[in-house]
Amino acid sequence: MVRFYKYKHRHPYDDYLQSIWALTNDEGISREPIISDGFPEILFLIRGAVKIVIGTDIHQIESHTFIGLFDKSAFFELDPDTIILSFKLMPWMTSNVICDQAHLVKNQIIPLDDLGYKRSLLDFSYSKKFDSMDALISHIISKELPQILNLNGRIPSALLMDMLSQFNSLQTLSASDRKTGSSRYFEKLYRTHVGISPMRYKRLLKIKKSSLILAENQSVKIEPLALALGYYDLSHFYKDFSLFTDTTPNEFRSNCRQSILLEDNDYVNQYLYS
Repeated sequence: MVRFYKYKHRHPYDDYLQSIWALTNDEGISREPIISDGFPEILFLIRGAVKIVIGTDIHQIESHTFIGLFDKSAFFELDPDTIILSFKLMPWMTSNVICDQAHLVKNQIIPLDDLGYKRSLLDFSYSKKFDSMDALISHIISKELPQILNLNGRIPSALLMDMLSQFNSLQTLSASDRKTGSSRYFEKLYRTHVGISPMRYKRLLKIKKSSLILAENQSVKIEPLALALGYYDLSHFYKDFSLFTDTTPNEFRSNCRQSILLEDNDYVNQYLYS
């Protein structure tokens, strides 16, 4: 059974990390669907093995790994007795961690040792010396993340303001069309720092938000939800939902109760950005 644990202590990387999670699987191979939330992430494989499928690409994770933003349907499988730590980066952090052209690593999974990090970073066989998950995560925050995060990289303020405006709009289910520059300028900003176009990213966020609302409230009506998210008709909402999840809203809702991930309150409530 997969268990989720959210790290809730303060740390010095609030501007760089959206959230930190531990996932453990006690017994049996567990398969869980993933709907992209628009965040790249760093996975620390503490024990066991995990397989991640993005679209039609199968990735066997055997070491600590960087995952670029993905905009396709995906799922993961955890082997028995597996522990992984997920450090979700803010969406503009790809260019500060791995590449100054984020679109090059979209839908990609890259072992950290391929990026030239020290081999000691990849050896957590000593993890048993930590008496709790919090202690292990705190160690990684203080000792390992400084080797990975480039805190000197500069993110254009126009991009930050635009993305934060979108996050706030999703929290209140209100439309946001805020722009402070030309369309071509924003296309370049998003392609460089996020990996996809501003419009596609906005659609991705809407579908992630809708999936969490459908998981949390089984009685919510789909048409008012689509309208609240800024869709003008149901056909466009259904088209986007199918594009990013490979299923329909009704099918997704009917399968929610079978998902351990979507039954976890911390996970369902994670879409609070501010």
